[in-house]
Amino acid sequence: MHIEAVADNIFPGDWRVEELGEDGEVHIAIFSGPLAEQRAKEYLLFRRMSDGQPLRQPHPRRAAAGARKS
Repeated sequence: MHIEAVADNIFPGDWRVEELGEDGEVHIAIFSGPLAEQRAKEYLLFRRMSDGQPLRQPHPRRAAAGARKS
């Protein structure tokens, strides 16, 4: 599954969360209004948590520091 939040190309200020499932299904959630970007990113995090995806990648410097301590 691939999911991402992107600014809408057609309607300035709107944000979309686009999800492509492993079976080829496409789901799109559209957010508009003054908090559209924030709400889209919150929804993206919610979808990633519910699907067990990592929320974000570790910072490269921290990951390298952790590897050197071992």
